Amino acid sequence: MWLRIMPLGASITYGLKSSDGNGYRKHLRDQIVAYGNDVNMVGSRRNGTMEDNDVEGWPGYIIEQVHDAALTAVPKVRSKSCYQIFILAQYSLKYTAFSL
Repeated sequence: MWLRIMPLGASITYGLKSSDGNGYRKHLRDQIVAYGNDVNMVGSRRNGTMEDNDVEGWPGYIIEQVHDAALTAVPKVRSKSCYQIFILAQYSLKYTAFSL
């Protein structure tokens, strides 16, 4: 079964200012594949040099704007559930689940 992963976030997720435009996404994908999983990155945008470079990254967005973009993007994936992790300014994690 293919894992459909939607990288969702702002500048870092998009890959802004990374040397190849991939940011953390290529390393994340490569690590998941190394564990024997098939991966398909999904999103409405494309960025970076990696072959599977779909992303839902929005440079300059703040967390509320990312949330609003997710309300449109996540239902298009047609998954049963999708989890997003937001790294807040206080370096804590907030988990938000979207049930579709």
